[in-house]
Amino acid sequence: MTHQNYWDWMQLALDKALPADRHAELHAHLAECVACAERWETLNRVHTLFLAEPMIAPRAGFTGRFKARRREQHSRPRMVWGFITLGMSAVGTSVFSMFMLALSFWPLAQIVGQPAAANAVFNNVTVASRLASTLAGALWVMVKALGQVILFSPAAWAVALASLAVTVGWLFLLRRLSVQGMVR
Repeated sequence: MTHQNYWDWMQLALDKALPADRHAELHAHLAECVACAERWETLNRVHTLFLAEPMIAPRAGFTGRFKARRREQHSRPRMVWGFITLGMSAVGTSVFSMFMLALSFWPLAQIVGQPAAANAVFNNVTVASRLASTLAGALWVMVKALGQVILFSPAAWAVALASLAVTVGWLFLLRRLSVQGMVR
């Protein structure tokens, strides 16, 4: 029999799980083998030291943190499937929208085939593009004016900084609550 088997028996004997017949065989081997006897003595000393020390409790909130981490690990696969479903829905919606858009251009293609109707459509598109260009220009002027007001107004800066502080505080609180297991 190899020494490894006796070493395993030593561990079982320390755990009080070694059968009685093996116990006698182990002690007979320890009387003959010096290396195994030294190992047995060392294991007994270490085992005694471990038994003498009190058990150390985990830090406060360990159970809550552990449960929160387990919930998070279990929710990850559901999140992945949710993202896959969302992506497939987006692709399906896009394909359906393109199909419907192509179908809506069929009557337009029939109209454009007639010269008078084509001129009317072209004129309407030209007017619509001019209108869109004018609206975009007006919007750009408004954005520039608001930008000038915001850049040089202390009140606007105060509102922006306050909203940033509230957002950071909210995120910090949400993070703390999720670590404690109060938010899913």
